[in-house]
Amino acid sequence: MPLHEFWLALSNTGRLNPYVGIPAIKFTPVPGPGGTTAYLNARARYLGVPVVWREMPFEWQEDDFFLVERQMTGLAGMFFGNLVSGARMRTVGENETQVEMFGTSDTRNPLGRLLYKLIVGKQFLGAISKACRTIEKNYHQLAEMAYTLPPPEKPQVNRRQLFALCASLRESNTTEEIVTLLRRHLASAPDDEVVLMRAFVLADKWQQPRKAVLRACLKASRLGLLDATWEVMCPNCRVSKGSFASLRDLKPTAHCDTCNIRYDVNFDQYVELRFTVSEAVRKTTDNTYCIGGPYVTPHIVAQSRITARAQAAVAINLPAGRYRLRLRQASGWLTLILAPDGQPTADLVLEGQPLGGELRLQPQSSLSLHNQGSEDVLLIIEQEAWENQATSAALVTALQEFRNLFSSEVLSPGTNIAVRNLTFLFTDLKNSTALYERVGDSPAYARVRDHFTLLTDAVAQHSGALVKTMGDAVMAVFSEAQGAVAAGLEIQAAINDFNTQHPQGEPLCVKVSLHSGPCLAVNANETLDYFGTTVNTAARLQALSQGGDMIVSGSVYADEQAYDLLTPYPTEQETTSLKGIALPIQFYRLDLSKIRKPSSELLVAGG
Repeated sequence: MPLHEFWLALSNTGRLNPYVGIPAIKFTPVPGPGGTTAYLNARARYLGVPVVWREMPFEWQEDDFFLVERQMTGLAGMFFGNLVSGARMRTVGENETQVEMFGTSDTRNPLGRLLYKLIVGKQFLGAISKACRTIEKNYHQLAEMAYTLPPPEKPQVNRRQLFALCASLRESNTTEEIVTLLRRHLASAPDDEVVLMRAFVLADKWQQPRKAVLRACLKASRLGLLDATWEVMCPNCRVSKGSFASLRDLKPTAHCDTCNIRYDVNFDQYVELRFTVSEAVRKTTDNTYCIGGPYVTPHIVAQSRITARAQAAVAINLPAGRYRLRLRQASGWLTLILAPDGQPTADLVLEGQPLGGELRLQPQSSLSLHNQGSEDVLLIIEQEAWENQATSAALVTALQEFRNLFSSEVLSPGTNIAVRNLTFLFTDLKNSTALYERVGDSPAYARVRDHFTLLTDAVAQHSGALVKTMGDAVMAVFSEAQGAVAAGLEIQAAINDFNTQHPQGEPLCVKVSLHSGPCLAVNANETLDYFGTTVNTAARLQALSQGGDMIVSGSVYADEQAYDLLTPYPTEQETTSLKGIALPIQFYRLDLSKIRKPSSELLVAGG
């Protein structure tokens, strides 16, 4: 099987360990002098005998090797000193991978050497060999990409409850295919794959539209099939550092004990919505078999421990691209650019000082590291960009389905959480006061109510959410500019169609404006609302609309996906000053006199 596919399966040590007979482990982090985690105290029972050790940080390079050192203490320490185990792998032919499993130990006596040969040399290596064959077999036989190892225990599923709740989910306008895929997953997947599930990961695995699966998970949570939790992620290790059942429990700052940093929480990256199967449907065990392997932090492509006052050479065998090089024990990072025109080698002195700057190396290069400090350091090379499979709070709370299903989900009063970028759509009904005077309150109100329905449908259709209405005006939010533009075009097209279908009544004319940027999410009268300059700018741009057109700010116009929807229409570029906004703003006025609805392929970003 291909090297990378095999790496993904074998480096999942949380699944490998129980398969080869390693028992559940209890880990306790131990901080070093700087406050970051230096190692883990580990405790388990093997064949009824308590075993304790210090587990040092895993070391690895993606698609190349991984290893871990365990410093045995207690009873086991009478027979063993340091145990090092791991795997190396390389491509040896088309879709063929050679793997070398290795283990070393400085045993303390003849009995320790005998036990090591029996337990590691025979039992564990024999089981690992079987695991490799199982991975290979599953890769070739299973239709899905589920070629990892089977779970250690058969899932305990309440099938009657599972089928009943899936039937209710099917009735909530969720496709039969997604319901079936979710039901099978909850019934048969290993425990670790039904706990803290990510909707977009499931969607990609099932080859289904991402937002369709997210909407299904939201509905399933409302029905009691799944439990939803908000996970606060660390900006460095990108591991969850807090789990909350409600947005009310979120705090504006968080702390990571592993990295020893306190950071401001934002909705874009640091807060994710994840889903766990309900206990009423399936019992899951809380066993931990590994806590620090490559599978846990897939964004880290290489990790190496450099001992105190030592020098080490690290081979960089990574694809060309941009990475971050940082130390767990120091703040900041160095931007690592791997490109053909980079240097073949470089020296880097590590003194515990904040890192910064840029280093350009070849994709196949060598880095010489000098740790001049008195403590071990952990060198980390990670993907610069955050992967896009997270269902962030910014995205989820900007969906109409979320607001419909979880209207009580708001921040606690007085708490505000930063959002790096959202797109806001404001509309207003032109000459609505005159409309009430001309046709009377009742007919005018019916007309206005119909217009609100058109607006709400257009916003929801394009993955946005209606935040509030203000008289005849509407404020809506979108996680992506493309969806906001599509909704704006849909609104004007729908209003045109409505006027054509109701020629006997007063024609409706709507003003529309769009603007993107940072803001604050807040609790406003028990509603999730947004405040800040971006929101004020979007609202004031709406006053520049003449009705029937669309005002788009420069930040929206600069978005590549949104721009594809804007180009068919004649555009006038203007610059103006807005009340209460310090700097002049550039905007674009779209002539929608010949408006047409964009094709559906462009409208639903990300599925």
